[in-house]
This record gives sequence, C-alpha cells and structure tokens, in this order.
Amino acid sequence: MPRLRFSYLFPGDWIEILGGKSWLGKLGIAAVIFNLLFAIDNCSNELHDIINQKQFKTGHLGYLAWLLVSAWLAQWRAKSLMRGSLYVNPSPRNSCAAIVFFLSPSRCADRHKTLAENLPPADVIAGYDKDPWQQCLRAVNRHLTEWSADTLERIVVIMSCGAKGSCSQFSDFQQTIHRLAPTRKLVIESAPDASEGIDFEDATALSKCLAEVYAYLERKGIPDRGVIVDITGGQKPCSAVGCAASLEENRRFQYVSTITGEVRVYDLDFLAKTPGTQ
Repeated sequence: MPRLRFSYLFPGDWIEILGGKSWLGKLGIAAVIFNLLFAIDNCSNELHDIINQKQFKTGHLGYLAWLLVSAWLAQWRAKSLMRGSLYVNPSPRNSCAAIVFFLSPSRCADRHKTLAENLPPADVIAGYDKDPWQQCLRAVNRHLTEWSADTLERIVVIMSCGAKGSCSQFSDFQQTIHRLAPTRKLVIESAPDASEGIDFEDATALSKCLAEVYAYLERKGIPDRGVIVDITGGQKPCSAVGCAASLEENRRFQYVSTITGEVRVYDLDFLAKTPGTQ
C-alpha cells in the first residue's frame, strides 16, 4: 500500500496509486491520462470553433460531456484516495539533532532564578514538579542521557504571545536548560521571526511558524530527519499542527506522558486506499 504525502503528488505517484501494484494497471492508467490530455486539447480546439466561428456540431457536445465526466471522476477518485489509515512505525528513530518545543508559560515564574542557581543539575527536573516545563526538561534529559547524547545541537522554542504568554520567560527557559546540562553547549533559540510569540489558538500562524522552523533548521544543516517536534506543551491546536506536520516524509514528533513521565517518539504515515487493497 503506497504512502500518500499531503504536500506533493507527482504524475508518477498518481500512476502508482491509481494503477495499483500490477504493471498492466499502471500502463492502463498512463494511457487514460494521455487520452485525457489529448481530449482536453481537442476540447479547446472545438471550443475555439464554437466561440470564433459560431458553429456548433454534435461532436462538440460529446467533447464537452467527456471533459465534464472526466473532471467529475478525477474529483471523486481524489476524494477516495484520502480515505485511508494511519501507519504507525513500531520502531521509530529516537535520536535527533534538534528539538522543537511549543512552550507553555511556567507557573514558577517568581522563582526561576532561585531554582536555576541553587538546584544541582540532578534535581532540576524535580524542582519543577507539576509545572509545564517539567515535561520539556524530561524530554531534553532523555535525549541528552540516552537517545541523542552525541547528536543534539539545538532547541528551538515556539512561544505563546501576550502578557501571560511564555514569550516573556524565554531567558528563564534558556537558563533552566543550561542548568540541566551545564557541560553541553546547546543552542537554545526562539523560532525565526517569532520572538514576540504566537497565538497558540491560531492554527494558520502555528503551521506557518513551524514550516519556517523546518526551513531554518535545514539552512543550519539539520534536515527534517534530524528534527523532532515535541507536542506536549502549548494548547491543543499546537499538538494538532505538530502532528499533522510530521506526516511529511522523514518527520517525527514526540510526547511526554503527564502520567508516567515517559518520553515517546512517533513516526506516522498516511496510507491511501488503492485498487486491490483492503
């Protein structure tokens, strides 16, 4: 069953998806596409005759009907392709070079400095007990101590805007992460052009910001396969956008359980239903 990507579908992809597994089916679909293009070209010529020469023939009606039926069938087939299922990779890669966080405001704003300066690194996570940042610390610690000990380079933070948003706490977050890993030279930065924060209920703004983060990291030499988006923090639109973005090839997301504190990485794909599949 082929994997359907939302961002692009090349002609070859359409032939593979519509034609199924057999070469005969694929050749048949290729022939149909060719004939459809030929019919559209003829249609344009016939329409030219109708408009400029004010002539209408019986054949013109056939061409128009063929074009309308083909357009309807194409639309119907495209909709049917979207009726698929999610494939969950049972063994996703856990290592990464960059983690992207949707940062919720901390409830420890009045004691960040005391926590960051006085707590030994081993106690930093416990010091933020029942605080939204504790989950971020758990995720970073898991990567630094196990999964990405030799590969993690950057942490990119997408912050919420407003007087009560996390954008005013960015320097405290940086200090807290550095306290957790004082010997690591991690780059901790805000999302490009988003230092004032993002409305965490605006899915369009979140999606645009996350796309810019992927592009920025690519320019820094970290491709999509080296990035993990953490969807634990923020509001529900953040989780939805982060999960949807991960359906692109080579992208993953992670979630930190609020019950057990376990960090889990997910690699999902959307599988389209094709002819001859269940």
